[in-house]
Amino acid sequence: MNKIKKQFKDFISYYKLCKYGVNLSDGETVKSYIPVIVCIFASMLFMLLQFHIQRVQSAGVFAFSIEIFYIVFLCGGAMNIGITTRNKPSMLGVAPFTPRQRVIFSYIAALVKATVVFVMCFAVMIFALFIAGCLISAVLGEFIFVVENDFSEVMVYSSRYTPAFNILLGVIFFFAYFAICNIDRAKYRNIAAVCFAVGMVILSTVFAYVCTPGAVIMDINDCLDSLKYPWVVFIVQGVLAVGAIVASVFATIRRFKSSRI
Repeated sequence: MNKIKKQFKDFISYYKLCKYGVNLSDGETVKSYIPVIVCIFASMLFMLLQFHIQRVQSAGVFAFSIEIFYIVFLCGGAMNIGITTRNKPSMLGVAPFTPRQRVIFSYIAALVKATVVFVMCFAVMIFALFIAGCLISAVLGEFIFVVENDFSEVMVYSSRYTPAFNILLGVIFFFAYFAICNIDRAKYRNIAAVCFAVGMVILSTVFAYVCTPGAVIMDINDCLDSLKYPWVVFIVQGVLAVGAIVASVFATIRRFKSSRI
């Protein structure tokens, strides 16, 4: 129990140093990661347009899959840790953490950062919608927070394959960008980011074409249900996920083996 408490205290210290232990005010480090930021948003936006827009014909709107947005925050958390641990010298670099702790804590810190920011953004969005609804209700003189049954039924529709697809997609993006953001040289980091983004765009396009030839927008629920052998998709995702994890662990260990502080 004491060992667990010590590890927890060490992680809290590591997490605080990730926030306060480096100086990014010069902007040069963040600027070098701009191509990675562009690749994250470009690849995620294309994947959203290809798979995760649910077409609600009766309402005449597009409904985004909310949980998919969490993957964007995962990528952001991975990039944040990559930037933080790259900046040298730093308090984080001289802190008395073992190499194993640095590797494990970096992953946990990225997940915690992604979750905290995601929850905060979601809460702010809900609060803003609530305030806007209250103001509109006051102006109209009637309560507008009404959800029609037919609309809610469409919103909750999900294929039995969708959770597995989304989880594997999150694993691929998180570990791939974790590996990319731990590449020290900007040239190689940018090349890796572009190659990964292009690869995911090509892969999503192939999936969409296999589901319905010539499709531009395809909801993932319809896509997976239309496949005769949907397990092939998960095999491809599984191979990519394993590759991303291996590359991520290798890049992270290599970064923390550096003698620079």
